[in-house]
Amino acid sequence: MNKTIGALLLIPFVHVLLLSMALAQNGASKETTQKITETGIQEKGRSFEIRIDDPAYRENANDDLETKLTKEKIRAALMEIGDKRKSVDSGQDQVIFLFETQKRLIAALLEFHKEPAIAISILETNLEMARQIETNRRLRAENGIGRPDEHAIAIYFRADAELQLLRAKNKNK
Repeated sequence: MNKTIGALLLIPFVHVLLLSMALAQNGASKETTQKITETGIQEKGRSFEIRIDDPAYRENANDDLETKLTKEKIRAALMEIGDKRKSVDSGQDQVIFLFETQKRLIAALLEFHKEPAIAISILETNLEMARQIETNRRLRAENGIGRPDEHAIAIYFRADAELQLLRAKNKNK
């Protein structure tokens, strides 16, 4: 196996969920940008990161029940995705379980962040992550590593992520 492929196989699938926030491109206003920073998406260059310990996702006494439950879902999915990444990386779990966890996290984030520009950014990040996993699984399959069906599963979820993003963008035209 060549060094490049070997290095790619060692890249973790999801360290944390990075949200690629092309705010201006997606039509986000200054108010929306400020709201994003206030709601727990921390700026890191041109990307944004959601952390499990972020105050925006902690239970707040002023939150209504729906908000409390949505925050609880986000925290649970963030905990699960970290654990799932480790078990998939080690070969103890199949990649489909990582995708299912990622789907739950994206759904919870979309429930919490209802602004169209933020939703599109979340879906762009979901697609980026699906593409990274698809590439990883393709390289693994080409080199006889892991389960052969995992590349097909990754293709399905990447295509699904592209469809979600396309539909969201068409809805906001």
